[in-house]
Amino acid sequence: MMFHLLLVDILFITKIENFMKSTFNILFYIKRNDVKRNGLASSIVRVTIDGKRCQFNSKLEVSPDTWDQVSQRVIGRSVKAKSLNLQLQQLMMKLGILYSELTRNGRIISYSDWV
Repeated sequence: MMFHLLLVDILFITKIENFMKSTFNILFYIKRNDVKRNGLASSIVRVTIDGKRCQFNSKLEVSPDTWDQVSQRVIGRSVKAKSLNLQLQQLMMKLGILYSELTRNGRIISYSDWV
């Protein structure tokens, strides 16, 4: 729900005439400089729409040793690695679907439409 509100805030700022030509990107990264006591780092999601960014914590924890920044995935074939990668993929799909719904017919969805 939190990323819904963040996306709505960004989309609300975007002008209607630029909506159909907007750029949309999702980036996953980890906070390597903020490793927790358990040795894991938080996975952060950055959504960029027309150059405007919002980021939020995905609530997934990843070992910095197994994170591949280029592919934005966990390296390995273990059950844990597959599970984390699946959760990242599901989050990416949900964000993509949300973006598609918000931009359908070039219409901006306001905060009141979500409440």
